[in-house]
Amino acid sequence: MKRKKKNGWLWLVLLLLLLAAVGAVIWLVKGRGSGAGEEGEEARAICERFLTAYQEGNGEEVTELLAGAGYGSAPVNLEGYPALVGSRIRCTAEAARRQEDGSLVIPVEITALDLPALAEEAEFQRRATEGNLLEVLDEYLEEGKAPETVYEVSVQMIQENGEWKVLMDNTLSNALLGGYGTFYIQMAEEMAGEQK
Repeated sequence: MKRKKKNGWLWLVLLLLLLAAVGAVIWLVKGRGSGAGEEGEEARAICERFLTAYQEGNGEEVTELLAGAGYGSAPVNLEGYPALVGSRIRCTAEAARRQEDGSLVIPVEITALDLPALAEEAEFQRRATEGNLLEVLDEYLEEGKAPETVYEVSVQMIQENGEWKVLMDNTLSNALLGGYGTFYIQMAEEMAGEQK
């Protein structure tokens, strides 16, 4: 009887050790697959520099940090609407994640203007038709009347000439411009619907 209890405990201990070893291997593999290490920290720093430069309206630095900046010799123009919205965004970047293809992605939360929601407000519509749209938008932003939303963006980072660069896509552009892309699509759909 004692021998059976002893064997039972032995098997239980061996089973627990086996489960712990399997768990440790899974944890290591998952950690290695998603972690980005020093490269990830470098990419995240570049991403944060890019977002700060955008907030500050520094078109030269934004252009320098963009991937495939084949926009000619002139820097990205951050005047007018991009300056109004960009100067008021708030961003939080998380740790970089390595994708299966080896690229890096930085999850970023961007709190910015919700242009589609603002465009629906009757008072804004009235004021915008009576005056300069950018001036009215600036007043709304200054008064704190403009609705905001949180855009969750996976900022893709790629290497060009050994340096990390931000890959601009529609999701990032839409967030940086306070939902302008979404607003444009909605307007185009409404206009197409009216033409039918």
